[in-house]
Amino acid sequence: MMTVIRYVKFVIKLLLFIILLPFFLLWAYVRYRIFKFALIKAMKKANMPKNYAKKLAREMSISSFLNRK
Repeated sequence: MMTVIRYVKFVIKLLLFIILLPFFLLWAYVRYRIFKFALIKAMKKANMPKNYAKKLAREMSISSFLNRK
């Protein structure tokens, strides 16, 4: 009986993961875009030329976004 309950729980969790994964990825993408936009805006406010700011923002990796506090 316990094995059946564990199997059902596993299947439900797996289905929830499959259903929620696209929404999580979309949320993460939007957050990353907001981060890059704010970074470029701050660099322009600090009198950095717009093309340099965009170039520097392109070089930022996803790990720098994830390591923010």
